[in-house]
Amino acid sequence: MIATSGYDQVIRLWDASDGRNLGVVAGHENELWDVDFARDGRHLASASKDGTAKVWDLNNLRRSDQLTLATNEIFRGFVGTNDLVLTLSESRLFFSDGTNPQTGAELSEPLPNGRNNVTVSPARLYVGGTNGAVAIYDVLSGRKLSNMLCHTSAIWNVTATPDDRLLATTTYDPDGQTGVIRVWNLESGVLKQEFTDFLRGHQYFRQVALSQSGKLIAYPSENYSIKIWDLENNRLMCRLAGHKWFLNVLVFSPDAALLASGGWEGDIRLWNVREGQEAVPPLRGHGSGVFGLSFSNDGRTLISSGDDNNLRFWSAATGQQMLVLENLRSSPASNFVSPTGTRIVYWPPDGSVIVEPIPPLHALQAPR
Repeated sequence: MIATSGYDQVIRLWDASDGRNLGVVAGHENELWDVDFARDGRHLASASKDGTAKVWDLNNLRRSDQLTLATNEIFRGFVGTNDLVLTLSESRLFFSDGTNPQTGAELSEPLPNGRNNVTVSPARLYVGGTNGAVAIYDVLSGRKLSNMLCHTSAIWNVTATPDDRLLATTTYDPDGQTGVIRVWNLESGVLKQEFTDFLRGHQYFRQVALSQSGKLIAYPSENYSIKIWDLENNRLMCRLAGHKWFLNVLVFSPDAALLASGGWEGDIRLWNVREGQEAVPPLRGHGSGVFGLSFSNDGRTLISSGDDNNLRFWSAATGQQMLVLENLRSSPASNFVSPTGTRIVYWPPDGSVIVEPIPPLHALQAPR
């Protein structure tokens, strides 16, 4: 076994025979200066700039103190503002604080049959169904709040603002080549806006992005382009062209200054929303499909997941890749990084849900 350490504040363990990554050990709060094995081969010592030295028992060490929460759940992701992990089954909500499992609540009504999409805000759970309706639940108690009829055909995506003011729903026309987006005022239940040029040539796309303020919406349109609309003034802000194949995911930065997009060709593009052009050259590393994108709370780091099963951390300012966590699986949604930017949630092929720490983002962002 080989142990390595560095600026990312974690210890990486490797199989000396084949170079396979065996795990990540997290616990220090600053860069590591040295690691060394004890003669007995059971213990590893580490020294850090944080002023501490730690001794690790390798026989009892679990990868990054990882926590297995549940198996074969419908939804896995972070909700709220305190790194609360939600897993959802047919009839129950389960929560964890990232350290210990917690039993959740019974859903007052089971999830509807024929559901296509599940998304959460800090307070609510939204479930889109094949009947054109969205079932809305209180995310902490499991109580069903309403059943909102949004379309006459199956809903393929639901996206809500964090304050639950707006909900965007999407559906396909019967020919499967075009789509409709509807934006709803959740307080009144009134349709606010409708877009009928959605998904033309993007029939595999499942994501629409709303800015946190609810002022902007981004969606794919013809020829692999992206349109950004100002919902307050009902005007097209810009049309972004650059992707060469189907889009998979869009996400705004917290201040909506940037839009990140990921596609099947493996490119990630960062767009300056105000100027309507790319902020940095394309980010490449996944090699093929990009399925998940998430900004850190301060907007300085973009985290991506892809077909290569790796999580990649990028500087939003420069596009520089800062860190790669290998052999992980994550969601096509944007809930795989905790609100505080200290944990990730992912699941291996056995369906278990794993939560583990990541290096502090402020350390990755610091100039070297």
